[in-house]
Amino acid sequence: MTPLPSRAFLRDASRFAARLAGREGKAILAGLRPSLARPKGSPDDPVTDADLAVERRIFAEIAAKYPDHGLYGEESGFLAPERPFTWVVDPIDGTGNFAAGLPLFAVSIALLHERAPVATAAFSALERVAYRAERGGGAWKGARRLHLQDRPPAPSPIVGLQSRRGMRPYLPRFLGQVGKFRRLGSAVLHLLAVASDAFDAGLDETARCHDLAAAALILREAGGVLLRFDGSPIEGFDLSPPRLRDAYPGVAGSPVRARWLLDLVSAPAPT
Repeated sequence: MTPLPSRAFLRDASRFAARLAGREGKAILAGLRPSLARPKGSPDDPVTDADLAVERRIFAEIAAKYPDHGLYGEESGFLAPERPFTWVVDPIDGTGNFAAGLPLFAVSIALLHERAPVATAAFSALERVAYRAERGGGAWKGARRLHLQDRPPAPSPIVGLQSRRGMRPYLPRFLGQVGKFRRLGSAVLHLLAVASDAFDAGLDETARCHDLAAAALILREAGGVLLRFDGSPIEGFDLSPPRLRDAYPGVAGSPVRARWLLDLVSAPAPT
């Protein structure tokens, strides 16, 4: 097992990722218009030419700066095999929104060390700002340090929900407890909204490693947690070929709010 890199290395890597994600995100926004999307494996998992082009450019920049690191992208898979340091890239998280011409997407770049995120960045097209984080060194939204307050949810809490089943399975449990639901069509945007306190909490049944790797560290360094439905933390990602497409269903929030949402999800449905 290789030792954790220095704080200076992580800071440089997160800033590099933020510059790269910001540059690509702003370029995408500059040319945003409805685009042709085609299904990859299922109708709800589309890809566009822009996804592929952005991923190629990001890969090229990373390979030039870190030639001995692994590279994995949502669209292309492994360009370089998994190594102790491996970058995980989601070029456009929220492709369906992007293809419709909507600025509801994110560019996500994460450096993993022994499969755990250590330096990450994500550009929010909605806010036109890059978030970044480094393990043990904090999280930022642009130049602002993020500090998520660990307090109970607001009187009318906002919960982000990503579920192929929709809200129907959760409504009986959430009635009277959740004020508003939001579904942005991007797992990254949901986690960034939780990390910046725009959402009280979030629930996602479908996110995979490329969706979570960058934003999960941003959330954690801001003071939040990402928990499986059994209450255990999601802190690393299995990059072995049989597990790459696995989902990591769970809840996100400050420790208190995540547990509040977990209790709601786990409670028996009212009869």
